[in-house]
Amino acid sequence: MATYESVDEALRQPDDVTVLELYGDEFISEDLEVPPEIVALQQLEKLEISVWGDVKLPPELAELPKLHTLIIDECGFERLPQVIYRCKNLINLELCNDATREISDQIGHLRHLKSLTLSGLRYLPDTLALLHKLTYLDLSHCTFPTLPRSVGDLPALSFLDVSYTPLEELPRWLMQAPLEILRWERGYPHIFKGLSKIQQIRQAWGELTQLQELYLGHQHIIDVTSHVRNWEHLHLLDLSYNGMDFLPEEIGYIPNLKELYLQQNNLTDLPMTLGACRKLEVIDLFQNPISNLPEVVLEIPSLREVGLGQTNIPDEEVQRYQLQYPHITFHSKAS
Repeated sequence: MATYESVDEALRQPDDVTVLELYGDEFISEDLEVPPEIVALQQLEKLEISVWGDVKLPPELAELPKLHTLIIDECGFERLPQVIYRCKNLINLELCNDATREISDQIGHLRHLKSLTLSGLRYLPDTLALLHKLTYLDLSHCTFPTLPRSVGDLPALSFLDVSYTPLEELPRWLMQAPLEILRWERGYPHIFKGLSKIQQIRQAWGELTQLQELYLGHQHIIDVTSHVRNWEHLHLLDLSYNGMDFLPEEIGYIPNLKELYLQQNNLTDLPMTLGACRKLEVIDLFQNPISNLPEVVLEIPSLREVGLGQTNIPDEEVQRYQLQYPHITFHSKAS
């Protein structure tokens, strides 16, 4: 079983092909027509297409019994070809294509989907809620102003990415979802200046009690409420690029926190309560005006990595840290 990068080559050894990758020149616009003879690839499990141009898919694509992964990148169709909705055995569907603006109600026919990546959409049909096995949903770069209600009706959803969208709020009903990983990041302000930002992690967010990873970069968050204490399963928190002036004491109420990313904020110190996060392994303070680290934080037994690049901590102080805590790697200009 092997990977092929040409349909012609694959058809010479049809029983040997499990992966077919069709890539075009990234600098040249070209069209691609997948021939109906692809039906001979009965062992094909993954098809990936990435070309700058129009792509034509044959009806025979739906006759490939083992095809479980379909990735279409940068292709020029505004609507998905109907044949995709007939590929009933798909488990993973990735449509990384800003030209695609809408998908059909027939998306609900793909009942075996576990992972779905969409980009650039203006609309999501209600039939999305029929995908009861879906655990992973990436809606980054979509353009709808509010999150479609069908997302909240996905019973198995554990990963949701709504980064780089014009969403102003996460709806209240989403807080009942069994989310384990949530990404809601913004781009750099000069690029995405039209996108609104949140001011605080609101009370309702505390109801996401199954969260394990939370990414909220570039959101201009200025307040982390006490409700973070409900995140007892959270092990990664990313609050980078938010302009936060302080980290509240409540951060110490996240007992299983292992990774804390705080790059490019305005922090001048850390709360002593952070020392209560006894499982903390990584803390990144890159580009914060902080001038010292509490010993209670450095004495966390699991701590292994601290980012101190472009902070106000003197070189001699960093050197002292390195001597006193040799099991910790300090990333700074003094390293």
